Amino acid sequence: MLDPGPAPPSCTGVARALGPVDDERPELARLELVAGDRFLLCTDGLSGALEPEAIAGLLGVGEVEEAAEALTAAAFEAGSRDNITTLVVDVRAAVRGVAG
Repeated sequence: MLDPGPAPPSCTGVARALGPVDDERPELARLELVAGDRFLLCTDGLSGALEPEAIAGLLGVGEVEEAAEALTAAAFEAGSRDNITTLVVDVRAAVRGVAG
């Protein structure tokens, strides 16, 4: 279980890598989210199959569902040999506090 500590308002912790190794530590970052931001959480089935430029281009396609479908289809078409999972998130409003 990760506990990056309390996040300041308008920020979140992001884990970059998690795995079955006991001494593996995730890389954490705090990001300030503002309305209009869009970000992607994905498995290496997507990131390993597509170049960053292709991911960035497809991430901007339509609504979040359309972008996720376009990214998944492109990774599949590129011959991904791993599971392909995509989560596309649009930030619609800034968060002023942290729920407790």
